[in-house]
Amino acid sequence: MKNFLLAIAFCASLNSFAQNLVLNAGFETANVGLPFGSPIPFFPNVLDNWSAVNVDGEFMFDLSLAHSGTGFLSVLNNPNGNPQLPWLGTTNNGNGFDRVMQVVNVMPNTTYQLSFWVRHGDGLRYGGYDDGTLLVEVEEFTAVQQVIDSFHIDLTTAWTSYQYSFTTLPGTTSIALLFSCFGVDAADAWIDDVEVSIQGGAAPVVNFSSTDSVFCDKQCINFNDLSTNSPTSWSWAFTGANPPTSTDQNPTAICYNTYGTFNVELIACNAVGCDTLLISNFITEFQLPPAPTITLVNDTLYCSAAFQYQWFNIDSGFIILGTNNYFVPVAPGNYYALISDSNGCQSPSNVIGVTVGIYDHNASQQLIIHNQADNMVLLPEGLNSTSAFIFGSDGRHYSARIANGTIDISHLAAGAYVLILKTPKQRYSYKLIKTKTD
Repeated sequence: MKNFLLAIAFCASLNSFAQNLVLNAGFETANVGLPFGSPIPFFPNVLDNWSAVNVDGEFMFDLSLAHSGTGFLSVLNNPNGNPQLPWLGTTNNGNGFDRVMQVVNVMPNTTYQLSFWVRHGDGLRYGGYDDGTLLVEVEEFTAVQQVIDSFHIDLTTAWTSYQYSFTTLPGTTSIALLFSCFGVDAADAWIDDVEVSIQGGAAPVVNFSSTDSVFCDKQCINFNDLSTNSPTSWSWAFTGANPPTSTDQNPTAICYNTYGTFNVELIACNAVGCDTLLISNFITEFQLPPAPTITLVNDTLYCSAAFQYQWFNIDSGFIILGTNNYFVPVAPGNYYALISDSNGCQSPSNVIGVTVGIYDHNASQQLIIHNQADNMVLLPEGLNSTSAFIFGSDGRHYSARIANGTIDISHLAAGAYVLILKTPKQRYSYKLIKTKTD
């Protein structure tokens, strides 16, 4: 069903994002020279992107007469009148009929808006050709044509804007847009600024995401299209990646095999238009830090310089045992350090097997059972300890600070621990059992 809108004043497009599907919509260009003179001479039927049945579909050039720009279309009516019949029909194949046509690519089952400006001629040529009626037809562009919509307009001397909508048929991928003049002898219709766009449609607004954008070492990641307004085609560009481009909506397995920062661009389109989003330095790929080296000196493991450290025993899984550049094992096992650089990238060290734990290096093994509420452990009498260490049964290190001959263990949960006390000449270990937490 047609929806008409008549306006004498300028009428803006219904959607600022709408893309005009009509080429040379203002009749501004042709492939021969532009005519000048008064009265205005007719122009040959060689008009860019438009087809005229005969010389009565003409291109006029006059800045003072065009609705906008310098060019407009003039369609005349022969003295015997132009029949109101489809132009593509086999019985009316266009011979002798004064019509101008353009084929426009469209989508099936889609509502479009057609708009244009029109007036009748000024009577300065062809012996007073002026008044008349404009016929507009929208036909399915196939071997057996079918009229999708048509209407006619009685012309006036003023440029007037018309808008109406039509819906394409199932399977229609192109239409013929035709203008003709009929109704009285010596009629002349002027047309300018033709537009066909999806009614209420909008071009995509591009956005996208990825499964990762900052990572260490060489990785393959996936991208997701987050564009709105239902794009139908996508063009991705991945600088520094393999593959470097994709036309998938959501590309997968985009691999970055070199270190650095890289741009990502997406162009998304639909029948209305396209939008582009280029994000500079969207991908950052850091190189892994060099693998550290750990060494065993007496009872202590030491790691080469790094930004951060984590110690593990392969035999106990992924329990972090310590975070210093050194670690004192409390039991036999296979130990390694996982270091991090300032970018958060990690590398593991070599593995060292420790067959002797700290229990075997002590002069005495004593048992301390603490069940008091004050959470303070008294140092053994006569022991002038300078430092203390506490380890859990899983090898985890806990802080231990000596003050006034006591050690605060309020931060420890109930359980079994190893307490290491060091003096300038000796080291002592104790089995500590905490039975209360308050």
